[in-house]
Amino acid sequence: MNDLLMILTSVETPSSGESPYVEWLTKILHYFANTVIFLLELVGIIVILIGACRAIHLIFKQVITKGKYNAKISLAHSLQLGLEFKMGAEIIKTVMVTEVSELLILGAIILLRAVLSFIIYWEIKCEQKEQLQELEICKIELATHKNNASKNDEQV
Repeated sequence: MNDLLMILTSVETPSSGESPYVEWLTKILHYFANTVIFLLELVGIIVILIGACRAIHLIFKQVITKGKYNAKISLAHSLQLGLEFKMGAEIIKTVMVTEVSELLILGAIILLRAVLSFIIYWEIKCEQKEQLQELEICKIELATHKNNASKNDEQV
């Protein structure tokens, strides 16, 4: 908050020939952009950490109870959401870019995170498809077992 007060009170004549108010507004924009970037990055990290803890919990639960819990899909959803927050922060960083080289690096980071998001989305869909196929196989086996049992009952 002290940084914001310093920005608000420091209206000087800039060396670039701009109005002092334009520089003042630019400083305020950078301050708020940095704050939002920090918060988005932090939320992205928290989402990924919570998702990882939840996935670990599901793995332990699966081992202990011998149940069927899909930690992989849970973790993938968390990674995808966390990457979306981090990508939002990168997009906001484009407001503060002053050189083309910075813009190229930022663009590469955004592209990499978008590709990672797409790969995670594809992984989730493939895993869900496999689960549906396993469920259908179980349903068919159960129906076959019931038919065989009813045929055996009719014969007796």
